[in-house]
Amino acid sequence: MSKRKPTPQKFVVKQPHEVFDLVQKSRSKKGRVEILKEHGDFTVKSILQFAFSGDTLSFDLPEGLPPFTQDPSPDGVQVTPPQNVFKRMKQLLKVPAGVNVRGVPVDRIRKETIFIQMLETLSEGDVKVLVATKEKNLDEVWPNLTKEIVTTAFPKLKLFP
Repeated sequence: MSKRKPTPQKFVVKQPHEVFDLVQKSRSKKGRVEILKEHGDFTVKSILQFAFSGDTLSFDLPEGLPPFTQDPSPDGVQVTPPQNVFKRMKQLLKVPAGVNVRGVPVDRIRKETIFIQMLETLSEGDVKVLVATKEKNLDEVWPNLTKEIVTTAFPKLKLFP
């Protein structure tokens, strides 16, 4: 019987809430920046861009948390990976009349349905991330995750005023 080698840490993808929890626990700005750089995949960068871009990227959803059924799976064992769920965030944005995202117009009721479906496939921690991103208060939930830290870690990330 052979022993399996453990997966090297550099190949383990952390869920967004795990990255933000690490940033929150870090005691120095330099440490926070390094954590974001190390774990700053497309999903984390997208979340940060949506969360810190003011009204330029705003969601066409009502405030607060809608009623939904929480996924009972333990963290990291969700049927749909968080990366796939968070990719759908752009479908929830407010868009000017006559403009649609990827050629498919999405009305507000459909956006709310998509949002609830997203919530139902995420872990409890990532639900917190999605709601905080929508509400634009990621830095209230994780106070050490500031716009300054984000712009230092990702200077090329477009954060609109």
